[in-house]
Amino acid sequence: MKILTLAAVAALSAFGLQAHAGAAGDKLVQKHLCMGCHAVDQAAIGPSFQQIAAQWRGKPDAEKTLVTTVRQGSLAAGGPHWGQVKMPDDSERAQISEREARRMVRWIMKQ
Repeated sequence: MKILTLAAVAALSAFGLQAHAGAAGDKLVQKHLCMGCHAVDQAAIGPSFQQIAAQWRGKPDAEKTLVTTVRQGSLAAGGPHWGQVKMPDDSERAQISEREARRMVRWIMKQ
């Protein structure tokens, strides 16, 4: 019974950490005003987060490319990636740290 209880606590803790990481990514896209051009499930000025995740899922360089895009704009990452629409570079919006960009990208990829 003790082993089962420990396993349940460990599973709930892991779920809590994942939920916290997800909440952090969601808060960061709000903080950095990403929702001005993107939405979770439908295209706006830019693609939806679900479209981004679908296009990049399974590609070995996805996280690196998307972190660069978030931090420095799509031209710095070999884009634009969505037709003529480009992600603005860091001269056109607030700076985003590597750590925050990585959290945001990981959240986006779960959409």
